[in-house]
Amino acid sequence: MNYTEKYHLPQWEEQDRVVRTDFNRMCVDIENNLAAVQSEAKTAKTTAEAALAHKNYTAGVYQGSKESQIIELGFRPRAILIHCFHSGSKPSSISELCSLHLDTWVHASLTFTDTGFILPADSMKGYPNVNWENYHYIYIAFR
Repeated sequence: MNYTEKYHLPQWEEQDRVVRTDFNRMCVDIENNLAAVQSEAKTAKTTAEAALAHKNYTAGVYQGSKESQIIELGFRPRAILIHCFHSGSKPSSISELCSLHLDTWVHASLTFTDTGFILPADSMKGYPNVNWENYHYIYIAFR
């Protein structure tokens, strides 16, 4: 009887006698190798999740709305950089397209929370406005 190179699985020749114990051994070998691969995958996933959890920033996108919005990050950000992608004429200068918000400043345009930040309802009163209806925004929040 021959065996496969990588996993040592039986490869019966025409003249070989097929024996039940060969099948049983093959099934045990397959199960053990699958368990090892599953364990390695779980370890890799845990390692990747731990690395992501220790990242000093997170990025995301949202669409502006007439309603107030809560952006959940899982941590209280120290600073948030927000950029508005627009195709209309609302923003009149480049300074209205990008804004930096620090947790130590009081903002009319957003509120910091222990798990993220809150955007006010669409209003032209606040500056910079970070929640214009139907406008798209990208943000980077720093721990």
